[in-house]
Amino acid sequence: MNINYAQNKVHFFYLKVVEFYKSVTGNISVFLRRMLRFAALPYCFFYNVNWSECRKSKPQVILDFLYIFFILKTYPDNYSPCRLWNKPRTEWGFYYGSNYDPYQRQKLQKNVQLKKFEVVYENKRLCTDICNYKDLPIPLTFSYFKKESIFLDAYNEIIKCGLKSDLVLKPCDGKGGVGILFFEQQQSTGKFVNSDGVNISMSEALPCDMILQERIVQHRDLERFSCSVNTIRIVTLKASNDEVLILGAYLRLGVGLSRIDNISQGGLGVAIDLDTGHLVSEGYNKQGEPYTSHPISKIVFEQFKVPYWQEIKSLAILTQFKLDYQRLLGLDIAVSQEGPMIIELNSIFDNVGLEQKCGPILKNPTILKSFGDLGLLVNKKQKMHYRALENDLKPA
Repeated sequence: MNINYAQNKVHFFYLKVVEFYKSVTGNISVFLRRMLRFAALPYCFFYNVNWSECRKSKPQVILDFLYIFFILKTYPDNYSPCRLWNKPRTEWGFYYGSNYDPYQRQKLQKNVQLKKFEVVYENKRLCTDICNYKDLPIPLTFSYFKKESIFLDAYNEIIKCGLKSDLVLKPCDGKGGVGILFFEQQQSTGKFVNSDGVNISMSEALPCDMILQERIVQHRDLERFSCSVNTIRIVTLKASNDEVLILGAYLRLGVGLSRIDNISQGGLGVAIDLDTGHLVSEGYNKQGEPYTSHPISKIVFEQFKVPYWQEIKSLAILTQFKLDYQRLLGLDIAVSQEGPMIIELNSIFDNVGLEQKCGPILKNPTILKSFGDLGLLVNKKQKMHYRALENDLKPA
């Protein structure tokens, strides 16, 4: 027998064994995570449901939770934010749910959000370097600082370079706006403050590796809402035919004196009409409470159009093409007076936030087909709709 042929056969057998092992351990992991989620249902029932808004009785909500968990195979953490009590059950299957849920996570990581590429997007230093290399518009970056540094080191770097205010320090591995600090120039000195305006001592050590960037001076139309930089979250998917789809988009708005617009930090989100760039009539906070206007500035949502909307969509599509290590991305885009630029790219984001503002993503037949083609559907109802769609598309 040819030795190379025998070696290839052994190697092929080894790969099959490894693939089988990963499949088995992966399924066990999904099962265990589902069990943990089931044990957490009472917590979700008592603390995640906005009972001041929910119009169903508690026994009805319990039945709804069991239906969502066992039939739709997702966790009901979208029940309150998406106000499912107001929607017929026939619509619930079109909600994909959180991409942190076990079934969703397993399929996403296998097909469109490979874990080995997460670092490209989640580490801000690496992502910044790659965006610069790919000629994608991002805020100007000045320095990186290690965890062992103190804030005085960052301050001295700012003074040495003759930089002014409108600077931010961001954790390289930060999420949800947590840990972002702002530099404020005073008459002869400067200081760092957190998102609530609390001073940071110059003698303190940096809590993690951080990146120093310019703070975007946002478009004057967006500045009317709040003092935060109000960004657009836009989600893109590179379909199996390599066409880039926009799954949805919403404007994130800071509230009060907060300098960040993240929903998890008290902000609001309002869906954007993908064709026109106009906001829809209602926005929501994290708890799913509806607003028709901004609570501080009183700007009516449906009367507002996002500036540079076509350019924002073009930038999102271009970015998905140029950084296609992952097929599914959540992009945070800011808009200056000159146009849009990327603030952050997310390969890990919670789809509940998107569906709360924009509705069930699988209701769109093009998105449903793309999810089916990529093997992302998780329950029988979604797959039934996909098969029906496939049959309609087949020639008679």
